[in-house]
Amino acid sequence: MKKLMILIVILLLTSCILSGCGSDKDISAADKFFIEDDYIYYCNNKGDLYKYSLADRSSEKIAEGFSLKAFDKNYFIGFNDNTLKIYNRNSGETDEIGNIEAASIALCENSVYYSNSADENRIYKIDLNTKSNDMFSEVTTNALSANKDCLIYESNSNTLFKYDFNSEENQMIYEGLYCFNFCCDDENIYLSNYENNSDVEKIDISTGKTEAVYDISSLNFFINNNEIYYMPYLPEELQPNNKNTHIYKYNISKNSTEKI
Repeated sequence: MKKLMILIVILLLTSCILSGCGSDKDISAADKFFIEDDYIYYCNNKGDLYKYSLADRSSEKIAEGFSLKAFDKNYFIGFNDNTLKIYNRNSGETDEIGNIEAASIALCENSVYYSNSADENRIYKIDLNTKSNDMFSEVTTNALSANKDCLIYESNSNTLFKYDFNSEENQMIYEGLYCFNFCCDDENIYLSNYENNSDVEKIDISTGKTEAVYDISSLNFFINNNEIYYMPYLPEELQPNNKNTHIYKYNISKNSTEKI
């Protein structure tokens, strides 16, 4: 099934390249995408932020020059040209914080956490209410994700740690190889396992145990309502400059896949 899916994606990409696809609605594989209710929020290849309706298949531009990296009910966080862009979803206004060098960004409870490339990738925190920007931890990391209880981060490429906001303690919860592509919800981490053909696996945050492995090869994915939305992994030589990438939906309970 996986080989067939990859073949289909290759054919779709090749067809799009040959036909000269250049739509404003092409999806950028270099940026994050997020799902909420019946909408997918994504960036196109021109760097514009869009909202795509799963109900009527329509797209609406929300902001320009916005490389999407994080999201919650109040904000979209973008980052490009060493500038953090903060889109307030309630007011529709965009704020900016310059002179930021970030390898990875996570958003939680009105705070932005980022690995500061200008300071050996130590973790910094920006309070979105005060715009203060301070070192949060001397831990160094290249990848972050967060939920209301903890911050998940990779360490030395091959391990995942949990920082508990309440206890203020760090705990190693997973050991693998090249643990860079992951996201978390309140209970689980979803990791693209480099050692297993980049298949997505579910890891229990509290125990560190692998609960499931899904037949999906992906480096860019998002979990929503027992479904995994993802961009299929392709070898680097087959990736057409991060352009024209399709999003697929994998239903966990039904073990079924469909193109969005």
